[in-house]
Amino acid sequence: MTKKVPIVLLMLVVFLLTACTATGNGNPVAVISGGDDSTASPYQLLIASSDVTPADNRVALTFWNGPDRFKDGQTLKVSIYLVDAEGKAGDKLWEGDATPYMMSDVQYWVAYPEFTLPASYGIQTFLTNNDNQSFENRALLTVKEDAEAPATGEAVPATDTLTLEDVNSIEELSSAGPYIEEFYKVNIEEATQNGKISVISFATPGHCTSALCTPVLLTMSQVHDSMADDDLNWLHIEIWRDFEREYLDPAVTDWNLPSEPWVFILNADGTVGARLDGPVSVEELEKVIQEVENG
Repeated sequence: MTKKVPIVLLMLVVFLLTACTATGNGNPVAVISGGDDSTASPYQLLIASSDVTPADNRVALTFWNGPDRFKDGQTLKVSIYLVDAEGKAGDKLWEGDATPYMMSDVQYWVAYPEFTLPASYGIQTFLTNNDNQSFENRALLTVKEDAEAPATGEAVPATDTLTLEDVNSIEELSSAGPYIEEFYKVNIEEATQNGKISVISFATPGHCTSALCTPVLLTMSQVHDSMADDDLNWLHIEIWRDFEREYLDPAVTDWNLPSEPWVFILNADGTVGARLDGPVSVEELEKVIQEVENG
């Protein structure tokens, strides 16, 4: 019998780095000084990346205005601080501008900070909105020594996943649409062996805990259409083999995914060329696929 494995919520708990805020172990966090022209933010910063390492350092960030997604950002500046064992933030280690993307009605930002080692880091952001107002947010990010999901350059498990030949209808292979037949013609085992670059999404559009799975699957379908002339493998793997009985698809456990959704771009030899954790827009996915194609 398949063992039930919990899916970790994609969006991490918001963590304000103020003198009176405590870390998960109860230690106070030192104040990080803000910019002169910024004010305390009415928005909530959420880190939408669950598996960050010094090597796989894509950090996706989203903002919320209470229960609603905030999507009127113009610029986002990001600074990174190392947080010590006592929960105090040290000197600034990295700063840069995050790149904005739109995925359906979700605005998200991507930065690639330089992490010197696995540790806890303080993230400080300055978000400028359409009214040219600047707001400061802070959060904590844990950078792992080793990735849980397959890391860039690693060979992925060649799981024998289901295809249309194994079921009576396409609805058995995905908890909700869009239903794209091309996504279910080849399994992972075949995709790692047929000499093609593969685009593989792991998402559960009908049961998603992060509200990002259907938008990611829509991104996949749009990029599939725009890159129809490219000879690629396209696969969608539903997170649940049996949702009612709480059985995960074997590929989810084989690949040790800590969250959902994910998109992996595999090189022709079955190794990971790129990994996108959380939100993925058409613009970003097309760009990353082309980078893998170009080597």
